[in-house]
Amino acid sequence: MEVSEVFISIGMILGDGLYNFFKDSSLSLKQSYDDQCRTELFLKDQIPTWFAVGGYVAIAANSIATLPHIFHQLKWYYILVIYLTAPTLAFCNAYGCGLTD
Repeated sequence: MEVSEVFISIGMILGDGLYNFFKDSSLSLKQSYDDQCRTELFLKDQIPTWFAVGGYVAIAANSIATLPHIFHQLKWYYILVIYLTAPTLAFCNAYGCGLTD
């Protein structure tokens, strides 16, 4: 497999993942009763959203404050951009892994 084929494959998975990440959820079809039960069971035991977002913001702020002191080449806004784009890319990565398993 050539390098260009690998980049094309990664680009296709990333594009499909971005599409599914930003897709309007109001267009989703009605779920069956079994799917509703599975979704409810899956989402029942999760940490609160405010806690997850707060922890992510706290870790990002800590990284933005400390990493430029450790690595002088890094600017604070580079780290901010990384933390803003990381969740979308992580979703696309998880989506691609789910497709290829």
